[in-house]
Amino acid sequence: MKNDFQLESGLWAGYLRHCAKSAAGGEIRVYDGFEAAWANTPMPFFNGTVLNSSVSSEADLAKRIQGAILDAVPRELPWLFFLQLDLLPKELEDRAEELFASKGLARIGGLTSMWADEILPPVRPLPEVALERIAGRDGRMVCSDLNCLSYHMPLELGWPAVDAEAICKNPDVDFGYNAGANGQMVSTSTTNVLDDRLYVSMVATHPDHRQKGYAEAVMRHSLEQAAAVHGMLRTVLHASEMGRPLYEQMGYRAVGEWAYFASNANE
Repeated sequence: MKNDFQLESGLWAGYLRHCAKSAAGGEIRVYDGFEAAWANTPMPFFNGTVLNSSVSSEADLAKRIQGAILDAVPRELPWLFFLQLDLLPKELEDRAEELFASKGLARIGGLTSMWADEILPPVRPLPEVALERIAGRDGRMVCSDLNCLSYHMPLELGWPAVDAEAICKNPDVDFGYNAGANGQMVSTSTTNVLDDRLYVSMVATHPDHRQKGYAEAVMRHSLEQAAAVHGMLRTVLHASEMGRPLYEQMGYRAVGEWAYFASNANE
């Protein structure tokens, strides 16, 4: 049985499933050893493969990677293989990246699983922002554009996911907010209710407006609104290297690490 730390770490798979279930045309395929959740849009972060059990050997991992490739190739869409590192045996950790490379998958980034039972008070005064609940295409477009700008991706990459309603589709469980300041939309954050947890996603700030507290302000509001409705406190997220210092300041602690890989065919 998985302990709490493994459950928090593995919730990324739950988020991918959530997006796939929300998206028009989305699908989830479960195989022996891995699971593929596809929103079937050009945004690779919404087309993700994850392991669904611990890896026993190098041959076992190689078999799962090859299976994921066979699942992905017919779709002709960008996708990512998300590897939860605590599912690997210790002796395989240093070899995994080389094994993925031999299958044509290059490591392009990583995520840190983090959770908090209680969010700490702000360490500085937060800015005043105009908060808008994400509802409808226009709000989703703002959220998508801010995320693409923040992570240096073409804006048009996210538009099909907006039209497919892969994000902020269900107001009962998706508490997404955009934040405006000085007449501009500057930041966004969403809290999804997943597996009895408040899952923080889609946090992004326009590159021209960073280090001003906007992300923290909108993220706190999103969490507060979701908690008020569902009565939950424990929150989970998967942090990029850029976002991790803020989350640690807010009281989140790391419980696991992920690496993610892209096919050379995605380039």
